[in-house]
Formats: sequence, C-alpha cells, structure tokens
Amino acid sequence: MLDSAGYDLQVNKGEGGKEIDLPNGRGKDKSRIKIVNVTIKNILIVDFSRGIECVNTNNNAIISNYIADCGKGINRAGSPKNVFIQNNMIVNNS
Repeated sequence: MLDSAGYDLQVNKGEGGKEIDLPNGRGKDKSRIKIVNVTIKNILIVDFSRGIECVNTNNNAIISNYIADCGKGINRAGSPKNVFIQNNMIVNNS
C-alpha cells in the first residue's frame, strides 16, 4: 500500500514525468516485475505529465487522492476491470 502519511509528492513545472508508475516500464522491458495488488491512498499528486499510470496492471485500488495540474490524472488503459477508483479529487488535468 502507498499511503502518503501526510506527505506530498510534487515535481517542478516543466520536468514532467510520471508520479506513480504501476506498469514499471514493462512496455519496453518485459523482464521487469509486474506490479499488482497495490493500493494508492491519500496522496497529493501535482504537476506531473501523468498522475497515476495504471496501464495493463491488475487488482489495484486508487482511493482518496488529490490529483491536479497533470497532463493526465489517471491513465488506466488496458485495465478496465482491474482498477478500483473511489473518492478521488481529480482537477485541472489536461
């Protein structure tokens, strides 16, 4: 489980990048471990190219996060039945 415990994760504008990358770069390197069964909870995610990347992952939960000013708030392509999303505030994303 990823729980912010009161801390924020932010990036300087212009640096971009992915905040939380559950695919773990497996699209380019299949030898990387597949990340599954992760809970992302209570995290402030601001100013990233992607707030949470959940492409082709399984059984993950995204609960009570604040995701703002990102290129994409949550990208869950290829994971329509396996990502549980509840009580998130997703604002001002492209």
